[in-house]
Amino acid sequence: MTTPTHKVLLKQGALVLKQCKKALFEGNMAVLQQQARILQVAAVASRQTLIEAEARLLEQAAQQNQPRRAAEILMKIKECLVALAGDRRDFESLPGVTAETEAHPKKPAAAQRPHDDSYTKRLGNYLVEAELVTPAQIEVALADQRATGARLGDILVARGWVRRGTIEFIMERVILPDRRRQEAEAASSPSTSPAAQSPRTPPANTSSVHERATFIDSGY
Repeated sequence: MTTPTHKVLLKQGALVLKQCKKALFEGNMAVLQQQARILQVAAVASRQTLIEAEARLLEQAAQQNQPRRAAEILMKIKECLVALAGDRRDFESLPGVTAETEAHPKKPAAAQRPHDDSYTKRLGNYLVEAELVTPAQIEVALADQRATGARLGDILVARGWVRRGTIEFIMERVILPDRRRQEAEAASSPSTSPAAQSPRTPPANTSSVHERATFIDSGY
C-alpha cells in the first residue's frame, strides 16, 4: 500500500520527470542537474535509496553532458516510481499528480523571487518545491527566525517538520553547489561596469569565500 510519504515522492517524481524531459529536449543540462537534485532530496526524505541513487547518476550524466545516458536513467527512475505506486495505471492516475504538475510552478510564492539569493530563502524554496514542507510552514518558521535569530534549518528540525539529515543534504547537494555555479558564471561573464573592470577583482573573490564561511558559521 502506498503511504502518504510515498505519495509525496510520486507526485514530486512525476513533476521532475516532466521537467527533465523538457530539459533534455531543449538540451538544458543545468536544469536537468537541478531537477536531479530535487529528486534526490525527495528520495532521501522518503528513504527510497534506489531512486536516490538513480537521481545521483542522472545528475552526473547532466554534469558530463551525456543526454543519451540521462534519458536511459530517466526511464529507470520512472520504472522505480511505477513500482513504488504499484503499477503504471496507479502511478499515472495517482490523485493530484496531473494537477500538481500543472499547478506546481505557481504554488510557492517564495519560489517566484528568482533574484533573492539569500540562503534562507533558497533553502525554503527548495523545501517547498520538494514538498517536504508547505509554504505556510515556511512562513511560521521565518516568523520564529525573526523572533529568535535561530537558523531556519534548526527551527524546522525543532518543530519536527524536517529531519536534520535532509537539511544537511540540501545544503551540501543543492544550495552550495548552486551558489558556486552562479559565482563561477559571474566570474566568467564579461562586464562593462567600472567596478568589474577595476583592479580590485581579487579581493571581491576573497569576500565571496568569506561570505560562504560566515554562512556556514552563522547559519542559514
